[in-house]
Amino acid sequence: MGVLKLIQVHKASIDGRILKILLMTYPITLDELIEKLKAKRIPVEHKIRKFRRIGLVHVDVLPDKIYLRLRRTDIHFIGPKNPHHRKMVKHRIRRKVKPYEGMMFR
Repeated sequence: MGVLKLIQVHKASIDGRILKILLMTYPITLDELIEKLKAKRIPVEHKIRKFRRIGLVHVDVLPDKIYLRLRRTDIHFIGPKNPHHRKMVKHRIRRKVKPYEGMMFR
């Protein structure tokens, strides 16, 4: 029996977003997952099939709903902490001050 490797997933990718939601909420249906991701159904279904093939996700098919469950929890998320909220840097525009040439200096 081999040693299981730690799974590394990028946080901002669709894979990372799916796995993070599956880690946080159980039980969850496929429709609820698609709604939380705000994504289209077909790409999410393709990713779930991929996860099912590698043994990461278990799919329970009921007559009216499809439930998803994580089989492994040894997932390591990589990437910046918050890629969408980078701090903006304000650049000042320094204007040259013209010397005063008023009445006092003539």
